[in-house]
Amino acid sequence: MNGNELQNQAKYIWDRLDDLAANDPQGYKKFIDQQMEERETFMAPPEARLCFLVKTKENDLVYVNVCAWKRIPYPQDDSEPLKLMCGFVQKHQSKKGEPRHITIPVAANGQVLDEILKSNVDKHELINLIIDLITKQCKLNLCKKYDLCKYIYKGDLPANPRSLFIKNPNAEFQQAELMKMASQNPSDILSSPETLLKNLNLDEDAAQEQTPMPEVDFMKSFAKTNEKPKTKLIEEIGKEPATPEHSLKEIETSNGEKQLLLTINLPQINTTADCDLLISRKKIELMVPEKYKLNIPLPKPVNDGEAKAKFSKKTKQLTICMPIL
Repeated sequence: MNGNELQNQAKYIWDRLDDLAANDPQGYKKFIDQQMEERETFMAPPEARLCFLVKTKENDLVYVNVCAWKRIPYPQDDSEPLKLMCGFVQKHQSKKGEPRHITIPVAANGQVLDEILKSNVDKHELINLIIDLITKQCKLNLCKKYDLCKYIYKGDLPANPRSLFIKNPNAEFQQAELMKMASQNPSDILSSPETLLKNLNLDEDAAQEQTPMPEVDFMKSFAKTNEKPKTKLIEEIGKEPATPEHSLKEIETSNGEKQLLLTINLPQINTTADCDLLISRKKIELMVPEKYKLNIPLPKPVNDGEAKAKFSKKTKQLTICMPIL
């Protein structure tokens, strides 16, 4: 868009707002208030929630910073796809004590993210979807195996976190301030088209700078099934995992301590590194990507802090002993 076109656009906006402010002050105020409310959501910064490390097949380190962002819409119904947004890929040179690595931000709706992160199994499925998204969108040949980081963000979070996804977020901030000014004193910005153009910062160079990354280039949708988005997440990874054979019984040790003993047959597993196991007081969750999934409510509460798991490579059995509270 050239300078003349921008000038004409500013004049058109000026005429409409000037007419509205003069002829319908209440309608003008309602319009500005509505714009401010929508802008508040639109301008909200991404918030770091989770970080995991994955390697490329060339053995490069890739840290993925998963963020919650109000700007990503919550699915309106079960037929609407779940949206994930990739931001800018940043390459970091090796420093003293830290090897060369890559960081990639990925954003999801905060409410959706909160729901998914409540379960280790759902979190595992989401991470696999993110790995698949980055592989396709960023053209990185990522491995499926990952490690969760103790921190929720790798690196220094920028002063304006929206810059992780938008080229010039400050231009958007200036326009938000303009809307605030308009709601308080419209004459300050409606004195002329030139004033409006200046306040909007819509000169040709600024317009080019504030252009965000096109969402079509880094937004991927993952369909949902009937009730919960997490159900469909499994489908996107691959075939439905099987429920492994297992047995659960109560035993008493030689010192009289009562325990629950769970034995799970995992013939396709060679190491516990392939397993994602969660033991809580009232249930056990086991997930092996694309192979097994098991969710067992326990008949009695257990001391999950004292639970012990052991895998036999010979019998291909995972045995879990849990002291009963």
